[in-house]
Amino acid sequence: MHSKLLHLSAGLVLSAAFCTPALADQSKPKGYSTDQPKIILTTGEDLDEWTFIINADEEEMGNVWVDLNNNGTCDEDEPVTDFGGQVDFTCVDKKITIYGNITGLNCAQNDLTSIDISGAPQLLKLLAGRNQLKKIDLSHNANLQELYLYKNQITTLDPTPCQFLLELDVDENKLNEINLSNCPNLTKFSCTRNAIKTLDLSSQRNLRILYCGGNNLTSLDLSKCEELREATCANNLLENISIAANKKLKEFYCAANKFTTLDVSQNTKIELLDCRDNQLTSLDVSNLYELHTLACGYNRLNTLTFPIEKDGKHAGLINLYAQSNALSHLALERTPDMKVLYVMENNFSELELELIPQLTLFSCSSNPIKELSTGANSMLKTLGAANAQLKSLDLSSNRALMVLQCYGNEINGEAMTAMIASLPARSAMEPGEAFVVNTPKGDKNVIRQADVEAAKKIHWQIFNFLDGVNEGRNPYEGVEVGIQTPEVVNPSLSLMSSGRALYIKMEGKATQDQLYVIDAAGRTVLTQKLDKGSNVVALPNLASGVYVARIGQWNRKFSIQ
Repeated sequence: MHSKLLHLSAGLVLSAAFCTPALADQSKPKGYSTDQPKIILTTGEDLDEWTFIINADEEEMGNVWVDLNNNGTCDEDEPVTDFGGQVDFTCVDKKITIYGNITGLNCAQNDLTSIDISGAPQLLKLLAGRNQLKKIDLSHNANLQELYLYKNQITTLDPTPCQFLLELDVDENKLNEINLSNCPNLTKFSCTRNAIKTLDLSSQRNLRILYCGGNNLTSLDLSKCEELREATCANNLLENISIAANKKLKEFYCAANKFTTLDVSQNTKIELLDCRDNQLTSLDVSNLYELHTLACGYNRLNTLTFPIEKDGKHAGLINLYAQSNALSHLALERTPDMKVLYVMENNFSELELELIPQLTLFSCSSNPIKELSTGANSMLKTLGAANAQLKSLDLSSNRALMVLQCYGNEINGEAMTAMIASLPARSAMEPGEAFVVNTPKGDKNVIRQADVEAAKKIHWQIFNFLDGVNEGRNPYEGVEVGIQTPEVVNPSLSLMSSGRALYIKMEGKATQDQLYVIDAAGRTVLTQKLDKGSNVVALPNLASGVYVARIGQWNRKFSIQ
């Protein structure tokens, strides 16, 4: 899901060349006096230093100072001499006053509990994010153009006096509502992660960027916001939305709502669409030739329609994230530029990867795929094909491969040896990672110790996924199977074969409660979960010969006549 990054540095340099609205006549203060505009700041913590960035017009810079000890006199260390860059003042009191006709103040991350800007009507830009503010009075600040109050504890905010406001950021506060009716010039508004239930944007005809994700919105009308370029309404309670009027929209994030349909047919400029975690059963992006990234995972999609080539123009889709849906087919011939394809947990039985030769990141894990050809994908770096139905995998054309997930298949014996032999040689500085088995799930993959040693020689690490423990990076040494398998005795386990049955007794806690029966060629021919105590395992379909019963690290040979 899309999250807007809030960097403190984004607003650190405050321009001294603001387009200043008309101000009432003010007599210029002379020298470092208290008879001039002021801002009062109070912190709730014992700070070592106050940290600010202050801006003022050049002719006013000689008047700006900070009363650190509240004595009403500008002492030697209190004049501000550095404008537009960070300045630090030793904290001697929890309350200070900044005097001077300043145009911009960044006071973020000072643990402020209050800020009084009523005495600074000339202020154009205020950055007060990451503090502990519960309220702020804007009634005397009609000239504010940019206001950043993100990550505070504000419960109410009235920006209506600020008719010249261009940018407003109130992310991560405790707002239930906000009135923007007198802020028609807003070009950027962000209220992510509050508790807002309704949002009236009918006056925001100049709005270009909107972030209102993580609220309690049940409806959102964007019809008057025709200048929108980027909009985020993810993690709300929306059941539908119309973006037909937003024809200039380039990025739209609407994940984690309750949409059953989404019409993007009028939004031909969209380059990035994130509609994950909704209830969509179909999605048509056939008009979106400029779309390069589509995230539509965790829906109920059974149909996904791409643009067809016309007038020499084809779909520009590069990244597709469509995991956890009900898809069984993709028209990949329409997306020849695709580099990232994630379709885990769908219903694919085959994928024509030769149609997307630029593929670099790919995962089709947890699909009923029996055969997978990556011969045309020479740029492939990451391949996920776990929990499928593969019995072999040829990687000889994938010389850029660095990560392989193929546990949960049926690759063993000569097929496993061939797969390991087809891996590209890596280096000691940049080894490859192969997640080959996942023993807790009764994996039918079997990799021999000799195969593991062969992988190590070309700098590949072999891992046991272990259901994600240690992010799956659990070194695995393989097993030695077949007639030459050494027997490993476990006193808590006993086994007897008779006819076409195994009698297994588990006393105490066994290393693992999964039985693997492996033939002389190294193939797993039977798996079965074992109960504590006595178990009878029928072997009706096994041919005569020598087999190995494996439970954890315990191996025991037996034969069928």
